[in-house]
Amino acid sequence: YLHWSDRSHYEEAGNGSPMLLSFSFDAGVTTLFGPLLAGAKLRLVNPIAQIHALAGLEDGQTYDLIKLTPSHLSLLNKRLEADKGPAPTRALMVGGEALIPGDMQFWQERFPNVRLINHYGPTEATVGCATFAISDAVGGLASIPIGRPIANTRIYLLDAHGAPVPFGAVGELYIGGAG
Repeated sequence: YLHWSDRSHYEEAGNGSPMLLSFSFDAGVTTLFGPLLAGAKLRLVNPIAQIHALAGLEDGQTYDLIKLTPSHLSLLNKRLEADKGPAPTRALMVGGEALIPGDMQFWQERFPNVRLINHYGPTEATVGCATFAISDAVGGLASIPIGRPIANTRIYLLDAHGAPVPFGAVGELYIGGAG
């Protein structure tokens, strides 16, 4: 997982990430170890001041990656509505619960150059197993796809007998691979 994260988000080591999520929450692995493995900066943020700290770095620079839950994103969006500054990050990864399309639409309209990523994965799949790069307009969508498997991961949609279901059919998600 960390090898994939490094190649996907930290290859060009720059301003790293803020550590916003608890050390005990698996989603925090990405922003705790990702920047450190890449030789980038890791900013430990006071949990009480997290959302205000995301308005950007003091010198107007932006983070390489901010990773949040959709609940955090909703709070951040409210904070950013009043702030007319530049985007606080080059990439925004959101995961941990269902993503609300309207919260991503805010970013598409306000910060069109920020790479938006829906990150899916149960804890048992080592933080995450699939990502979806949100590039098309999400206004009017009821949901955002979970995307495709990350490196060294396989995702299958199977029926009750363990056989693959046809495209568009209902099935159960199975995750496999090195992660």
